[in-house]
Order: sequence, then structure tokens, then C-alpha cells
Amino acid sequence: MFTAPADHVAISNNFTLTTPSYYNVSSNVSSNWSDYYYYYYDDDAVSTTPTAVAVAIVRYVFPLIVAFGTAGNALSAVVLVRRRLRGGSIDVYRVALAAVDTTVLYVSAFKTWIRMMTGVEWLHASDAACRCLTFVLLTALHLSAWLIVLVAVDRFVTVWFPFRAAALFSVRVAGVATACLVVVVVVGNVHAFWTFRLRDDWPPRCVPAPDDWFMNVAFNYVKFSTYSLLPFVVVAVLNVLVVYGVARLRRRLFLRRVSRLQAPSDSTVGGERTLQPPLSTNQVRATSMLVVVALMWLVLATPFTLVSVLAVNGIRPTSDSAHLLVRTLAFVLMYMNHSVNVIVYCAMERGFRIALCRMILCCGSSGQACHCCRSRIRPRPRPVSTARTRSNSSVKMQSLLSTAVR
Repeated sequence: MFTAPADHVAISNNFTLTTPSYYNVSSNVSSNWSDYYYYYYDDDAVSTTPTAVAVAIVRYVFPLIVAFGTAGNALSAVVLVRRRLRGGSIDVYRVALAAVDTTVLYVSAFKTWIRMMTGVEWLHASDAACRCLTFVLLTALHLSAWLIVLVAVDRFVTVWFPFRAAALFSVRVAGVATACLVVVVVVGNVHAFWTFRLRDDWPPRCVPAPDDWFMNVAFNYVKFSTYSLLPFVVVAVLNVLVVYGVARLRRRLFLRRVSRLQAPSDSTVGGERTLQPPLSTNQVRATSMLVVVALMWLVLATPFTLVSVLAVNGIRPTSDSAHLLVRTLAFVLMYMNHSVNVIVYCAMERGFRIALCRMILCCGSSGQACHCCRSRIRPRPRPVSTARTRSNSSVKMQSLLSTAVR
């Protein structure tokens, strides 16, 4: 069993378990700011099965998530930057998302694990640390959500307005959009520097003032709307439209191919070009991959916010230990959302796999790809093929002219 110094055990970023023997069984939420601190007073709370499971999850699962997420986000950012953002605007959003996800993992998950193992809470170092870390966490969480929204908007425009997408979502425009989003989110969360403070209770708490009704009650709904509800609705609607648009383009392409096979004499070289859909195969694959990323965000990030809002309204398990376990599992899902994007990239994007393979396995100084990478890369067309094509076309033209003279 884990034993905390000074009878103080930190279970997660928002939970604190204290075990002084003179307290009766009860639970006390210090404020309605439900995402931060829940205090449990029970002399044998750690021995209950749900609490023991929660402690084990924080102690053993959190560091694995942080380590995997750090490595995955770092590799994603390096691969995308080294290939010079050839994916366009979506690569800019993915690099920013990797940085934001890593920030969330360290400001929340890693901080929680450090407190579990050592009893040191960074939030309690000083009043400035309380406010700064709260500001960074809120900013990173909102940025991660709205970057997914930008990705969904990018894919929607690419599918439904493909001829305008190149001008509307270039790398430069994506960089400007990301910078504007950062400014808006920073301004929206700068209130943390005067609404939060370190209270000199035992244990110390980084929470709003007890008489601040807006921060303790109303702001939970504001945060729920800006972090979860609005992004959820926008991403869900745009993803449905994107999937419908891609299915429509594929069906249109299939019908046109069937019509060309049925009437091959009516198709010309110019007509074949007009039959091609405005969305290329690579764009369809990139769109499918980003739709999966957005769906993962919807599935993994929603329980965290939903459990918090329900707790503010008194909807929670009657047992404190069961409630602690539920919230810990919600945090695990949220942290997974910030660490598993690299798996989706590798599984659904061939170019990313090749670039990652070349970066990790191909360590030769000559810069040539190793065998495993070289075998997966399609060879470039040789100039000889172009010459042969030109010679064939000239022969055909001469035969046509000779036939016309005759």
C-alpha cells in the first residue's frame, strides 16, 4: 500500500486524499470548481478497493502515458518539420497540436505523478506558481480542442470547396490562424492570474475565492461550453459533412469510371481530365486520417468534462472512493487523447510512416534510405519513359498524316 508523507496522498490533478484518524467518513468539495480538488476524510480510505485501484492507476499508468505521449508527440513534430510541412496547412496544425498535447501531459499528468511519488505539489510552491500553472493548463486544454476544430474546418473546405482550399488554407494562412487562435485563448484564460489564489488551508488549495460565485459555479459551464460543448458540436457536424462529401466524390468517380468503360469511344484525353474528381487520393486519405483524430478527441475528452459538470450539479456516485475512481478513469482517457495521435498518423498515413522510418532507422551519413524504407518508396519515373512517350506520339502523328494524304 502506498503511504504518503504527513498523511497526505495526492491521487490526481484534481483529487487530494487525506487520512487523519480523527476525521469521520465524509467528503468535502472545497469549492464548486470541480476540476481541481476533491478532499476525502476517511481513516481507512486508502484500503478501499476503488481507491486502491485509482492510486495504482496514477502510480503506474500515468508515467507510461506521459512517456509514450512525449515520445510520440516529439516524433510527430520532428517528422512533420523535417519534411518541410509538405502536407500543407494540416501539418502546421499537427505540429501545434503536438506541442500543446505535450504541455497538457506535463502540467497535469506528470505533475500529479510527482505529487503521488514525492508529496511535492507544484501548484502549492507559491501563489505565483498556482496562478501560472492554472493559466498554462487552461490555455493548453482549450488550444487542443480548438486546434481540432481548425483541422475539421480545413478538411471541410478541402472536400466541399476544393478549388478554393489551396488559397484559403496554405501553410502561411494556417500559421496565421494558429497564431490568432493562441492570442484568443490566452486572452480568454488570462483571468486565472487574479481569479485563482493559493489558500493557506491544510492541505493548501489552488482555487478561486469562496465568495466568487461566478468562478465557483457559472464558470464551470463556461469552461464546459468552450472546452467541450462548442468544439464537440462543430467537429461532429463538420465530420459528418466531410464523410458525406468524400462518399459522394467516391461514388461520382465510380459512376464516371463505369460510364467510360461502357462507352470507351466517346472518351478523349481532354475528357478524361474533366472526369477526375477535384479531391485527390492523397487528400482523401489525409481527410480520413484527420476525421479519425477528431473522433478520438470526441470520445476520449468528453468524459472528463462531463463528469466534472455532473459533479457540480450533485450527480455523482454516493461512495467517495467510487467517485474518485470514476474521475481518475476520466483523466486517463483525457491524457490518452493527448498522447495517441502518433498511432493514428502511422496507421493511416503512408508518407508519415516512410518519413518516420527513414528518420529512426536510416542513420547513414550519405542520406540514402535504408532497405526497409527504400522498398516502400515508389521509384520516380525515368526521363527515358518521357522520351519514349514523345516518340510514340510522333509516330502516331506521322501515321495519321500519311493516311490523310492517301
